[in-house]
Amino acid sequence: MSPKTRSVLEDAFIVLIVIGIIYAAYHFLFNTKSETIKAPIQEVKTEQTIKKETSKIIEKENIIEAQKIILKDNKKEEIKTEEVPKKEEPVKEQVQKKITLESFYAQIEKQIYSKIQKNVEQKDLENRKSTKIRITILKNGMYEQLRFMNGDKKYYELIRSSVVEVFPLNIDDSLKKNFPRYFRMEVKN
Repeated sequence: MSPKTRSVLEDAFIVLIVIGIIYAAYHFLFNTKSETIKAPIQEVKTEQTIKKETSKIIEKENIIEAQKIILKDNKKEEIKTEEVPKKEEPVKEQVQKKITLESFYAQIEKQIYSKIQKNVEQKDLENRKSTKIRITILKNGMYEQLRFMNGDKKYYELIRSSVVEVFPLNIDDSLKKNFPRYFRMEVKN
């Protein structure tokens, strides 16, 4: 290769590198600007879609309200008699179930304490800390498992047989659908 051709090729190579660098810089700058320009456009689109969706929801609510008014005009008495019991009955049932479960658990606690007082001597109970137990109660009133959770282990061993004597329990039929159930109790001295 002649020196003249060589210098032309080197110059062309240098020009290509400079053009590549300029193109990369140009591409980088304009891509960043185009992304920042696109972001507000997307936000505007979401705001527009939100406005459209809210207007559709408002239209649906207006239609529903109009249907309710028509139904109320046509069937005032039927709607009133149907809606009131459906809303009040579940609340009353839940309150009654909760009350009966709480009274059922209170009854179990009383029975456990009375068995402990009958079966364990008071001198053995002195200086004992409380213990926490968990009992799995079955639908038929029997217990499946009596577990020591934490507290005084020796106190647990003293009262364990007394707790077991409480079973089988009499469970009301209305409560049986809530079993098997864990019953947790802290037995205090």
